[in-house]
Amino acid sequence: MKKLTMAIVTMIMVMIMALSVNAEGTEFVGCKIRTTHATSASNGINTIMVAEDNIFTILSEDNGKFAIEINGENYWIDSNEVFINVKDYIPSIEVNLVMADKSIFQMAGEGITGLWGEKFYNRSGSENGTEAWLTVVAAKKLAKAQEIFLKDGKCIVVNDAYRPYAVTREFQSTYRAYLNTKSSSFKKKWFGTLGESWFLAQKASSHNYGIAVDITLRDLKTGNIMDMPTAMHNLDYRSAEYNWVNVDAPACENARYLARVMKQVGMKRLKSEWWHFQDGATPDSSKVAPVDIPN
Repeated sequence: MKKLTMAIVTMIMVMIMALSVNAEGTEFVGCKIRTTHATSASNGINTIMVAEDNIFTILSEDNGKFAIEINGENYWIDSNEVFINVKDYIPSIEVNLVMADKSIFQMAGEGITGLWGEKFYNRSGSENGTEAWLTVVAAKKLAKAQEIFLKDGKCIVVNDAYRPYAVTREFQSTYRAYLNTKSSSFKKKWFGTLGESWFLAQKASSHNYGIAVDITLRDLKTGNIMDMPTAMHNLDYRSAEYNWVNVDAPACENARYLARVMKQVGMKRLKSEWWHFQDGATPDSSKVAPVDIPN
């Protein structure tokens, strides 16, 4: 009888473990993924090349690979070779990509010419808030942050995630043209001790690799966006950490709270922008090509 009881207990434990594995193995099922460049997919017999900017729905997952359907057959693709749609993976998150409507880059109390009120993203998903793309690892960290914020009655609002490299290049040239119209004293005043390079990416941006997000928070009790030290995408010293990190004011405390949670889940903040968080260092663009599929 004792042996039978032990056998039953063992069987139950195995069943529980199997169910747990299955639950973990379906974490991404149903989410859309997007190839960032030409990459391979295999069904165990044949290996084919998949062109960049193809969107698939995840059918199943196993050991860092996603099962997708191509021409009626199932293939496996490496999860490191794709972006995942954040809105699919974290349905509770709010996506409002401002660059799909009217960009809001400003400095010194004025809109930056060519970067204020402009539209840079044209995909319908970007426009209607149903798409925002990140690497799988970055998306998992964002999901952990959202879980914490929701418990506190807050919700992440994503104002930017993956950004095409072509958009970054346009941003760089337009911003430099704007700064060329400004005096050295103007730039010294408004860039503060950090300097111009902290606000203007010199090469590729972390956004171009799908590892960065620009976010703020919505208070679910009031329904309002929480006050922060400056407006989103305000590119001057007032957005920089040193200007608000020790200031006793509600907006500054909100920024510190945002930064604390994002650090807790493993996201790195940018000293010059309270809204910007990224998963690790920006790759060297001379060694790792930035992604340039349209948004």
